Amino acid sequence: MSRIKKILLAVDFSLYSVQIVKFARGIAENLKAKLVFVNVINKRDINAIKHAFVYHSKNLPVDDYISKLKRERAEKM
Repeated sequence: MSRIKKILLAVDFSLYSVQIVKFARGIAENLKAKLVFVNVINKRDINAIKHAFVYHSKNLPVDDYISKLKRERAEKM
């Protein structure tokens, strides 16, 4: 039987995230597995930013928005 080497953990930074991370950490330690975190940037949010700036500016700040989200979420991780 193969050993579990990695555990993928989806984190949304809600109030439950801290407890979920602690629980998953315990499992990962017991299995001697690597814990891999994932957080998804919602495509609807990106589309909303694009739509909001269509009529106001030719310079869409979508790339800046995504970069800012990535930085903020990396810091929280």
